[in-house]
Amino acid sequence: MNFRNKALINAAAGAAHNAARHLALAQARPEDDITSAWINLGNSQREACINGTITLLEKNHTPEQSHDSWAQHLLAAGWRVGPKNVQERTHPGLVPYAELDFQLKARNEVYCGVAKLIAANWLSVDQS
Repeated sequence: MNFRNKALINAAAGAAHNAARHLALAQARPEDDITSAWINLGNSQREACINGTITLLEKNHTPEQSHDSWAQHLLAAGWRVGPKNVQERTHPGLVPYAELDFQLKARNEVYCGVAKLIAANWLSVDQS
């Protein structure tokens, strides 16, 4: 299936981001910086979410595969493990999925599940 429909990808990525954001807020972890709503994200953050969502949907990634793909992309771009700092290109989540704590794994599960649910419902409406 073609997951390059811009409206579909924006809907899936936006809903998934906001769902993961709300879970992060409920987890109340001040070290995590996922407090910006989809509408308030900068272009580079939004583009990264969109590209990740396209890969997630086209390859039907599991949350683990999605996380590892995201981490590999950032590591290849020069990012490294450390406290989240965009200017210094560090992020605490740049570790293998198995090393993430339960709360971060839960956010990956939510993100992937919501993106796949939005896409499946969108495609089922398109086909009817």
